[in-house]
Amino acid sequence: MNQDLKQLDYYHVLRNTPLIEVGAKYQLKDGKMWFEVLPSFGIATKTFNQLGESWLHDNWIATKYSEDWQSDERDRAVAQNGNVGYG
Repeated sequence: MNQDLKQLDYYHVLRNTPLIEVGAKYQLKDGKMWFEVLPSFGIATKTFNQLGESWLHDNWIATKYSEDWQSDERDRAVAQNGNVGYG
């Protein structure tokens, strides 16, 4: 199931995990096609919350998600990476 990154709470783990790890895809504001964030992209290791203002006009989804992402262990790992933790 895809998660709309813009609609999630600012502190949600998917918004604070590198784009490449959540299988992020984006759709240009007026476009119809979805583009996968590839490892070669400069933003691949950035989180959704770290994207610059110019990226936020596009649509963003996370395609890799499972319930275990919300475990305490995952939340601690995100916080230790210097990103804002969840909860």
